[in-house]
Amino acid sequence: DSTGLGIVGGSFAISLRNVTIKIPSLIELTSGESYIKTVEDLSPYISRGDNVIINGNQFDVSYSGEYSPSVIPLSRVYNGPSTVNVVISKIQKTYLIPFNASASELRNALEYLPHCGRIRASRQGSDSQGFKWKVTFLDNMGPQPEVLIDSHYLLGSNADEIKVTVLKRGMLPN
Repeated sequence: DSTGLGIVGGSFAISLRNVTIKIPSLIELTSGESYIKTVEDLSPYISRGDNVIINGNQFDVSYSGEYSPSVIPLSRVYNGPSTVNVVISKIQKTYLIPFNASASELRNALEYLPHCGRIRASRQGSDSQGFKWKVTFLDNMGPQPEVLIDSHYLLGSNADEIKVTVLKRGMLPN
């Protein structure tokens, strides 16, 4: 829902929590630091703004700080024990979606995600007032993973306040 937020352009991405992909390399963690060290260049797999899972904890890859083939900045400090050879996973997200995407553009972007299945989407609103999209999952019955929005590339006064509201929680058939 972007209504009333003054969004005038840009794009956003959507991810479903728990829809992850294992990154084909190991990392090193240092307690008290807000970065991870890598043995290999992970830039083909991990970008700024991505959500990653490390030792069962979710971190955001920071939009600021050094990003190099051997260092990836995190948006918060890692407080666990220092360790090496740690598995890292990434929460998969859609490609960037225009701020004024049609219902079919949003549907296509979501159906791009693995395990999302078919969806139905509708859209209300206008460029000047913002948009509200309604999404119904058609294939994967039952409760759906939490929907996360990456609003970093939206332009406008309150773009970071875009929100997701669950209208009806999925249920498994009896």
